Amino acid sequence: MKKKSAICYLWALILAFFFSKITVAQTTSDTIQLKTVEVNQKKEKKLIKLLYNGYPAFCGINFLGEIVSPVKQVPEGELEAVVFYFNCGFINLFKNKLDIDYQDVTLKIVLYEMTNNGQPGEPIAFPDTVVIVPADHRGDFKVSLKEFHIKSQDLFIGFQILEPNGGAKNHLYMRLYEKEGMQSYTKFRNPKTQQVSTKWTSNFISHLKMKLYVKPF
Repeated sequence: MKKKSAICYLWALILAFFFSKITVAQTTSDTIQLKTVEVNQKKEKKLIKLLYNGYPAFCGINFLGEIVSPVKQVPEGELEAVVFYFNCGFINLFKNKLDIDYQDVTLKIVLYEMTNNGQPGEPIAFPDTVVIVPADHRGDFKVSLKEFHIKSQDLFIGFQILEPNGGAKNHLYMRLYEKEGMQSYTKFRNPKTQQVSTKWTSNFISHLKMKLYVKPF
């Protein structure tokens, strides 16, 4: 009887040792697998934010067809979003004197390459991006560009004014900034025919206040 008990006890030790090895091996395998996941998981890089700003200025759109301003020293990556600023600031204290009549305004976002002499070059191709700035909007207006995968570079960013086009009153006021040594460009609208000029007119003083988000490579 004692011999049988000893044999059973021996088998129990062997089975316990065997299953402990399996558990340790399984735990070791799981640990290695988890470490592999941690090593291969890439940390998403933070967006780079560039602010183009200076001494505050403002301008209505009733005589404009298109306006673009330069963005330079853009880090390598893809354009994620651009922010414009509308209908904000102390101009709202003088709405009557400035002939302001805020309305919903439809804009088309435009991008142009920058030539070697710092002028707008070829349009940068991407799907038409048309946005509506509501009449009651005040302040920053963000437009997403991330779905287009546009590579960053020195370029011009701005918009065309689609509707309403022209008129005696200003339906939208742009927040600009003044800075020397830069050139923005506009295409004016003929107040009689409402036709937009095909030629750029340079502006050495006022530029679109913008914030540009870049996703680095």
